[in-house]
Amino acid sequence: MDAPSRGCASGSFHTIVVGAGPAGSSAALCLCRAGLGPVLLLDRARFPRVKPCGSALSPGACRQLGRMGLLGAVAAQAYPIRGALVRAPSGRELLLQGPEEALVLARERFDELLVRQAQAAGAVLLDGQAVSAVRELEDGRLEVVGAGAGRWRSSWVVVATGATGKLGAAPLPASSLVGVTAWYRGVPFRPHVLELFYDRELLPHYGWLFPEAADRVNVGLCVAARGLGARSPQELLGRFLDRHLSERLRGAERLGPPRGRAIAAAGLPPAPRRSDGVLFVGEAARLANPATGEGISFALASGELAARAIGLARERGWAPPEAARWLGRALVLRMGLRLELARHALPMIPAGLEAAARLGGRPAVRAVLARVFARL
Repeated sequence: MDAPSRGCASGSFHTIVVGAGPAGSSAALCLCRAGLGPVLLLDRARFPRVKPCGSALSPGACRQLGRMGLLGAVAAQAYPIRGALVRAPSGRELLLQGPEEALVLARERFDELLVRQAQAAGAVLLDGQAVSAVRELEDGRLEVVGAGAGRWRSSWVVVATGATGKLGAAPLPASSLVGVTAWYRGVPFRPHVLELFYDRELLPHYGWLFPEAADRVNVGLCVAARGLGARSPQELLGRFLDRHLSERLRGAERLGPPRGRAIAAAGLPPAPRRSDGVLFVGEAARLANPATGEGISFALASGELAARAIGLARERGWAPPEAARWLGRALVLRMGLRLELARHALPMIPAGLEAAARLGGRPAVRAVLARVFARL
């Protein structure tokens, strides 16, 4: 595919997408496929770039990739997951296997694949370009202001800048999480099985080991941000690894330092923050699972819905506030129930896992739990 664009310091577009992660690339791809171009896709990093993430593509993310016609391309590069080994706080283990597979693909490769798909559909990519502001002009159009000399104009702006991006996003919710990830080569693991450790220090959240390839894994944890206190996520990760993985990590090669990130996990998506043609998607719209920290499925779906909102605005003559309201309702209908159920279920997870682990020898119990985990 074509190399990233390095020019384009100014110009006029139908839509500008700020942030080329899964949410932004999904929006750009769907806009171009719908003939809603030209589309400019901006990202502050150069591609490919490393992202601190467990990189697991849940069954929900795989279903969304299938709807977008991308599952085959992603699966060809990903490591397939056919089961989850869950360790309850007591140390009891439960192996869950169901009919739906998951995938693990390092974000460096997954995000690169998505952004190239958007380019192939017609989006113009300008990477290495941070954005400092989006402002409304007198003629009703929008101007995206680069951190350098860049200036671009459009009718619509889709903000996909993640949990810590500014540009008018809602404040981080009280339920936000902090995640930290490290990568290793040479760690023994059960093939095609990811591992979840509901460690007492991390409850009600967890640590993990996710295989990315036959000889590479990522390990990490997510915890409630407000429960960290004076502790750093890296400190927690070190203690978690000492308790659960020290033997398996002996002799393994660590691939760079651990990397941390905020996770904007919430319940129902917040109300639209702007009414001037700026739409928020992914974690910029506070779309991440408060129980698991998973956000890729929500990112992909919200990008698709933002493109749909822009298309409906053109078809029906909607003003930007109407499109923003439609997107808000669509986000709630598509993912609000799942997010709210996860938020309310979170306090019950430790006790529920203990009960499930005690009953885990029963095939019917394992089958039900596998379906529950697949829908989280």
